[in-house]
Amino acid sequence: VSSLSVFLLLVSGIIHFTCGSLFSTTDNGIQKTSQYLVKCCDTLNLGKTFKFEKHNGIISFILCPSTLPDSCPEYGSCSDILITNPDAISGYYNLTITNGSTISVYCD
Repeated sequence: VSSLSVFLLLVSGIIHFTCGSLFSTTDNGIQKTSQYLVKCCDTLNLGKTFKFEKHNGIISFILCPSTLPDSCPEYGSCSDILITNPDAISGYYNLTITNGSTISVYCD
């Protein structure tokens, strides 16, 4: 796909790029953690691109940076993740432990 084609698709609203939204709002007005944070705060996804097709035919891409985004929340446990985002998927998350250092753990 040429850059001109991507530009035309962006202008027409068929493709949408997400590069850092913290929260998304559902149809019923409930705010939850955005797919950007869910994907890009997982260290295994750094530098990757994800494609989602929404029910209305719009294609969205999430472009994860090669380093953890500054907007990634700090969690102390896997339970904290589920409280913040009940739809959280199993995967690696960075937890901040009591001495202030960060460790990567698998939460399921």
